[in-house]
Amino acid sequence: RAAGDEFWTAAGLNLLSEIAMHTGRLDEAESLGQQAMTISGEAGDGWNRGWALGIRAVIAAARGRIEQSAELANASIAVMRSIDHRWGVARAQVGLGDLDRLRGDHGDAQLRYADALIHLREIDARPEVARCLSRLGRVALELGDLALARIQLTESLQLSRAIGTHIGVARGLESFAALAAREGDAERAVVLAAASAALREESGLPAM
Repeated sequence: RAAGDEFWTAAGLNLLSEIAMHTGRLDEAESLGQQAMTISGEAGDGWNRGWALGIRAVIAAARGRIEQSAELANASIAVMRSIDHRWGVARAQVGLGDLDRLRGDHGDAQLRYADALIHLREIDARPEVARCLSRLGRVALELGDLALARIQLTESLQLSRAIGTHIGVARGLESFAALAAREGDAERAVVLAAASAALREESGLPAM
């Protein structure tokens, strides 16, 4: 701010907004995000404006404002498309997919995640690819397509292991536990869930 650098001021506000959001301080997160929106809008900064819209979409969803969240996510996608920022488009698409799952619209969620995955593979965003594949695998599981779920969850888990993201591996084990349960293998499901719980504890991750 002292340097008059509007881009990095807005970026800092967006980061602070995300931190506040993830630590449950939604009012603060919303205030910071609105400041980022104002600054980036006045500066013609599409990246920070699209980012702020995406954060506000997540905040709205956390408050149970599903329709408002969808509107904000779609606005974020429009801004990110206008500056050809595929990571930003994919992130908002994943958010819309999450909203579809909340509504029980698993088919629509699958389409959103699949579209996001195309963009993420194009830019080789490997952690996000792993997370998107995990979501696709869980949706396939919810739709009863166990073979597809196994393929997508396997790639997600392998990628998470390759890049060393413990949270991704833990979630992958949990997803495979759910798959094993759907296949009627209760013993394997318990073993996988226990392995995930142990990894979370060893890595200092929150319990599932």
